[in-house]
Amino acid sequence: MKKTLILLSLILLPVSVFAQPTQKIPHEVMNFLHNDPGTHKISVGELLKHLASGEKATLIDVRTAQEYAIIHPSGAISIPFDQLVENLDIIPHDGLVVVYCHSGRRAEGATTVLHILGFDNVVNLNGGLIALVTGITSKSAPPLEKTHKQAAPVDQGPADDDEDAEQDMGC
Repeated sequence: MKKTLILLSLILLPVSVFAQPTQKIPHEVMNFLHNDPGTHKISVGELLKHLASGEKATLIDVRTAQEYAIIHPSGAISIPFDQLVENLDIIPHDGLVVVYCHSGRRAEGATTVLHILGFDNVVNLNGGLIALVTGITSKSAPPLEKTHKQAAPVDQGPADDDEDAEQDMGC
């Protein structure tokens, strides 16, 4: 509960700062915001070099459980983005922690949250799983675990609602 309150206060802080000009932003948050966001990223090449050197690295997958079930690097830990704060005790404070998602956007948000909460060893995999899959060769790649389960079909309602369903899905 305390972790959730901290996260909510960090999210709501900018709103309250504008509403009350005399309130100050905490020093730790300001320091983080002034850092170059690029320093909290790692490329696929840098990750592979790190793994090849034998140094410790923990991969955190912040995609949904359904996405994780389809394919993920061997040994990756699944912590969906919306469950991140409830699972901070799973994330190690030592060694490199690489957060990834499909393309990098959720992982970037997760990396920011984790840095604010004191995880200085966390980086975002630049480009996400797309970059990992397309940027590696079979000889240098960490093995991927592929689950052969199909996702549950999505109920799209009666057949005459197909046009509305397409509009809702942005088609």
